[in-house]
Amino acid sequence: CRDPLSLHDALPISFAASATDGTRTRAWVFGGTRSDGSGVPMSEMWEFGAAVEEGGVGEGEWGMWRGEGGPPPMWEGTAVMMNDARGRPVIYLVGGVQSVDGVQFLASLAEVWVFTPSSTLGGGTWSTVALSGAPVGRRGHVAVGFDGNIWIQGGRSLDGTEVWSDSALLDVSTGSWTATSEGEQVWGHLAVVLGETVLMAFGEFSLELCEAIR
Repeated sequence: CRDPLSLHDALPISFAASATDGTRTRAWVFGGTRSDGSGVPMSEMWEFGAAVEEGGVGEGEWGMWRGEGGPPPMWEGTAVMMNDARGRPVIYLVGGVQSVDGVQFLASLAEVWVFTPSSTLGGGTWSTVALSGAPVGRRGHVAVGFDGNIWIQGGRSLDGTEVWSDSALLDVSTGSWTATSEGEQVWGHLAVVLGETVLMAFGEFSLELCEAIR
């Protein structure tokens, strides 16, 4: 356990998602902060593409999204790969911190950015989706997608002094959030879906729990 990090100590965490159809692997990285120690947030979207070959993945290449109308600089959120009503892959940016005109604030979970990739490397379009019943905004949480839903848990406040224990489920088809059971007060953890189970590991706990452990 350690003292909470402030925005001036922001972790250079970007949003990342990946997918493969058996013939080609594609991965996307959005936002984050510069790794030079400046803490300057970014709004760049990059895609890595590589062909799937016998015995592994072949040599790949990077392409940068160069359209207009995308999200502002963001970091310490999550990207979740889903399918839209037509079965096309789409990427949801869930939570995190946004920076607009030098002002930093938590991204709302009542409206999220969605990226629809095209067939060209780095290509695609951005849009926003309004959602109902949204939980409080957060950063450093986990989010995973399964069966047309996105499940989130934990995270922390903008200044890092509050750590959340709640969880919620987003039904992508209806655009509505539903609260689910409470978990630990934790942020910076990892989560993966294994069958019908979400496995979580690592992370930082709330200061109250840390003091109890000590």
